[in-house]
Amino acid sequence: MPVSLLSLWHAWSARWPGLCQVCARWPSEPVCQACVQRFCLPQPRCQGCARLTGVHQPWCDECLADQTPRGLTHCAVAVDYAYPWNQLVARLKFRGEPAWAHSMARLLLDQPEVRTLLAEADLIVPVPLTTRRLAERGYNQAWQIARSLRRLGRQRGLAVPRPAAQALVRHGSTPDQHTLSREERWQNLCDAFQVHPVHGRDVHGQRIVLVDDVITTGATLQMAALALRKAGALDVDGVVFARTADPGSTVAPLQQTPDRTPRHLRDMVHEAPETPKR
Repeated sequence: MPVSLLSLWHAWSARWPGLCQVCARWPSEPVCQACVQRFCLPQPRCQGCARLTGVHQPWCDECLADQTPRGLTHCAVAVDYAYPWNQLVARLKFRGEPAWAHSMARLLLDQPEVRTLLAEADLIVPVPLTTRRLAERGYNQAWQIARSLRRLGRQRGLAVPRPAAQALVRHGSTPDQHTLSREERWQNLCDAFQVHPVHGRDVHGQRIVLVDDVITTGATLQMAALALRKAGALDVDGVVFARTADPGSTVAPLQQTPDRTPRHLRDMVHEAPETPKR
């Protein structure tokens, strides 16, 4: 199908009514507005790593105490990595459903912090996959979200910079991040990222927004940001769809409406892994 016809097909099909994939409401977008309001409550978060914090606490204790070099200045997320969002991330990453990036970008653009970071940036850079992982999956979920941010942002009249798909590359065939401890994750990513010698030339002197689907320890984003700064980036911020909770965290999320969705409807969306793969 010619590219123009394919684009027209996507534009038409996006307007067709369907079931909400969380509560099965019809007609609906992939996630209905009622479910968004129910499971996407605003949360006070650390400006540096997006951990949950207390009210009126802009930085978490870990970021305030951290003395190691930081590549990332600010980080903003849309949701916690919990039901139903963890299951939708699994469908995006592991079940060949890249269209979920559109819904995730929409929720990200609903966040004032995300809109601010994008408006102040010169370039969007998706966190890359290794060559092996990209070949297995067939696409980079971070790139899908990045280009959806650009497309939806322009439709809304927002200032969203262009995404650069190949500005950053990821070397080697390191172990999957989800199999490693916090310390091992950081060691695993040493020298894993490098700015592309050709496609990364535009990084120098620019304000960059790194885009990814899930942040756990922050190791991936920090190492990618350090590589961009080494190549001359003026500033690097992060925009990520979901943030996992820290084990042993004493900060509780804001109370959500109890999930009264019937079990047979919840099972329509399969369970995701407890910790996301990279």
